[in-house]
Amino acid sequence: MVAALSPAAPVTSVAGRVGTVTLGKTDVGLANVTDDVQIRADFGYSVKAAPASGDKLIIRDQTDGQPKIVDWNQLASGTASVSSVYGRGGAVVAQAGDYTAEQITDTPNKVLMTATERTKLTGIAAGAQVNPIRVTAAEKTAATSVTVRGFAPADVRDMVAALAPAAAVSSVAGRTGAVVLSKADVGLPTVTNDPQLRADLGYATKGVPAAGDKLVIKDQSDGQPKLIDWNQLPTGSVTSVYGRTGPVVAQAGDYTADQIAETAAKVLMTVAERTRLAGMENGAQANPPSITDAEKALPSQTTTFRSFSPKDIADLVASIAATSVHVVDGGSATTVFAGAAA
Repeated sequence: MVAALSPAAPVTSVAGRVGTVTLGKTDVGLANVTDDVQIRADFGYSVKAAPASGDKLIIRDQTDGQPKIVDWNQLASGTASVSSVYGRGGAVVAQAGDYTAEQITDTPNKVLMTATERTKLTGIAAGAQVNPIRVTAAEKTAATSVTVRGFAPADVRDMVAALAPAAAVSSVAGRTGAVVLSKADVGLPTVTNDPQLRADLGYATKGVPAAGDKLVIKDQSDGQPKLIDWNQLPTGSVTSVYGRTGPVVAQAGDYTADQIAETAAKVLMTVAERTRLAGMENGAQANPPSITDAEKALPSQTTTFRSFSPKDIADLVASIAATSVHVVDGGSATTVFAGAAA
């Protein structure tokens, strides 16, 4: 199953280097770009004691998760205050019972487990495993591997196959010769090499900021981004909670699953975990234990499921071939095997 192809001209260098080349971000024109998943997700800037008139604000919009610009005069004036949160006044902090699981909104990354999923998970045996990988051609030829493998009838029948060597690299980014990579070659054609966070503040404008937005300011005194807390804004008091005033109580949509902090005892299910769980059959079990040497010596004595490696099958075939029927006990169905007479 190996076809002979005329290979293209090999790559002679990558980023001007030969030999074992390890590429870095400077090789693709992104020397100043950091590997943050979000815009400086840790907000690791210096702290400004108090914002001043003329400072510019960047917010993370809760509706689409994108950065937006607001002017200082767009901030709430504090004319309407919240009278209570979850039925409590004063300095309110979260406590058990504030929310039920029905009021937590799933997100693309984290979801709450359903009762059906919990029942399914309970029915899966402890230590359940994926099926063993299929035996390779090399293992079928050597018949010496002791690792449990999966077998098709044809694998047990042949136990031999030929392996083809891997093909050499023929091109990089569709090119041959002295290849010089650019940011478009690594899927980042529109990324700019700005050393700071969007220095021109060229984001879309949001009409009115909403609860849950995060703030970064550009300090007018030194032009650097700074981190401020929401309570540093000149609002006087909390004007609303989740867009509501008056006696605020918990309701669905107040939080997303991404905003729930996991603990050592309780965690939220991820979308990948839900997909993995959905792919498991109800009642999935751990693989059977491997066959022992004693069981291979007396194959008729074991009627429970066992797992086999290629060597186990070879040993079992040899054991059966080296034995013969020695006694049939009173004509019953029980056959005792012993070594064949010389």
